Amino acid sequence: MGIYDREYYGSEPPSGIQMAGQWSMVNKLVAANVAIYILDVLLGGNHWLIRSMMTTPQTVTEPWMWWQFLTYGFAHSPTQPAHIFWNMFGLWMFGRDVETVYGSKEILRIYLVTVVLGGIVWGLRGVLFVNQAQWGALVGASGAVTA
Repeated sequence: MGIYDREYYGSEPPSGIQMAGQWSMVNKLVAANVAIYILDVLLGGNHWLIRSMMTTPQTVTEPWMWWQFLTYGFAHSPTQPAHIFWNMFGLWMFGRDVETVYGSKEILRIYLVTVVLGGIVWGLRGVLFVNQAQWGALVGASGAVTA
């Protein structure tokens, strides 16, 4: 069976941003990221939401904080709007084609797995090879978008 014979390959690609009806998974991921960013900005200047979602090298050694290996991918720097803009622009530009070929469930799986793996690798690198005091925190979806 060739790739062109597969059921998901023959479906019509979504066109643009769909504002009514069925949203693509890429559009839902972009909306979730932007909603969290806006919520953090609206909650005030101390950015406690983003600080609680970001991961640090210490997260590797604290199993009760491992949920941050997922949440950092939805948190973006509140002081640099270009950070979320370029991450979401890249996800929207390239993610739509991947979703067209593999489907909504698979693009979500790819996104979430690469966010978690990116956070773990970044954290392990900070713990094993670099002085932890020199490392800041990890936020953003750059790893998942690149993958």
